[in-house]
Amino acid sequence: MTSRIQAVIANADSKSNSLVDALPSNQETTRSNFLAVWAVCRALVSRSTPISPTAATVANEGKIKNAKFPEKQTLYNIYRPMLRIWRAAYNAILDINSPDPTTIDASLKIDVTEMDAGTRANVQALQRIVMEQNQRCNALKQLIGAMSPIPSAALSPESQKVITELAEWLHRMKNGTFLLDDVALKVGRKSPVGTRIMSAELFYGLETFVEENRPAMLEIKREPLSRQK
Repeated sequence: MTSRIQAVIANADSKSNSLVDALPSNQETTRSNFLAVWAVCRALVSRSTPISPTAATVANEGKIKNAKFPEKQTLYNIYRPMLRIWRAAYNAILDINSPDPTTIDASLKIDVTEMDAGTRANVQALQRIVMEQNQRCNALKQLIGAMSPIPSAALSPESQKVITELAEWLHRMKNGTFLLDDVALKVGRKSPVGTRIMSAELFYGLETFVEENRPAMLEIKREPLSRQK
């Protein structure tokens, strides 16, 4: 892990150096400030517990040793490219240090016997929600996988809208903060708490689409999906 973090720092140093080298030679003050911002950002990100190099944090840290260090707004306006490099490095290091995402099976097997009553109740409630949502997703996968192709000309405008939104959702899932591997689509290391998986409108639109376009001869023994009140 240490070598991976060192590689991230080295990459950020390389980009910072290129940024400074690209400055006009006659801008000595700007160049000097870029170097100072670089040093502060590097120190923050290189700590054993990295600190995000926001403009406010960098300005405060810089002024501890240099009263003429750029103000927060100046960092936003002029030195943002350097902040951007080191924020990317900070996020990469957080990703390296983050634990592997918990699978559904693992979350359902969490031992709650040693927890206090309140924590145990909360964990068990979350486990029930995870299990119910997993069952819903499995039912949707079964339905979608069993459907016969439908000519686009035969689709209603509402159905075509749902397909367009689904295509956009699939693209976001593949290129967003969720983790897609050979097994499943999972909450990844970069997924902020409370990240929306799918809008209710798209979910219910898919439910309606499946019900309206399911082949008549298809018989799947299941309870109909219903909206929870």
